[in-house]
Amino acid sequence: MGKRFAMLKRLTLSFCKEMLMSAHLSLRSRLGRKLAPLTLSLLTLWGGAAVAEEEQTTEVFNAEEQAAIEQIVRNYLISHPEILVDTARALEQAQQEQQQELIVTAIDELRTNDLVPVRGNRDAKHYLIEFYDVNCGYCKVVRPFTHRLAQEEDVAIFYIEFPILSETSVKAAALALSLYQQDPKLYFDYQEKVMTYKGKIDSEDQLREFISEVGGDYDKIAAKAMTDIKIQRALRANMLLGQNLGVRGTPFFILDGEVIRGAINDYSVFEDILKRNEK
Repeated sequence: MGKRFAMLKRLTLSFCKEMLMSAHLSLRSRLGRKLAPLTLSLLTLWGGAAVAEEEQTTEVFNAEEQAAIEQIVRNYLISHPEILVDTARALEQAQQEQQQELIVTAIDELRTNDLVPVRGNRDAKHYLIEFYDVNCGYCKVVRPFTHRLAQEEDVAIFYIEFPILSETSVKAAALALSLYQQDPKLYFDYQEKVMTYKGKIDSEDQLREFISEVGGDYDKIAAKAMTDIKIQRALRANMLLGQNLGVRGTPFFILDGEVIRGAINDYSVFEDILKRNEK
């Protein structure tokens, strides 16, 4: 009896996977684009479960019984498509809750990590986490909004060097952290240079010029950036944090626990989030 139940469970999982594959396309057109990607996550979860069950179960149904079970599962899912929608929504809710837990852990760690550049008081009432790349045009577009936020609110802005656009971006990020360790003012002066530069930063000569312009010793700072294990670990930690939080590009913001993907076109986006969190 136990083996037959296990086999039935495996068949059900297998057909749920098959139905989700079909539902992925139909949900996209019937319910909008938002839910359709969730079916792909479900496919991964259920697909893995089905494989695991298959590895532990021997064939205990004959061909006729298996065909009958498959038809029952298929008919039930076709007759009750809301199951797929409910499951997708439940998965979305679970993912949001998991992300919130990660955000709470992240901000607690950032407030006490002296290697992470911060503008303002680390223990300020509000916080903004910004993932950025020096070659990200949209990061430069929103910069006036983050400056205004820093000027008008009691907020700590944590800058996460997230170099994903080029090899020069990686070097620029390492240099930035090296500067921050030497003197936070140098870091912010350098950041202002690279983030207001019109055009792509794609050479070491440009980085050398930026650092020289803010009064830094490029050779000394570059040597530390390349050899200091703390800086290398900090950059790896940034990439891991981004991966855990689902960062797919820059800019990426978290303001008081609320995620903002991509550039904003108006400061009111920040204001609205702050107002919601005041309640």
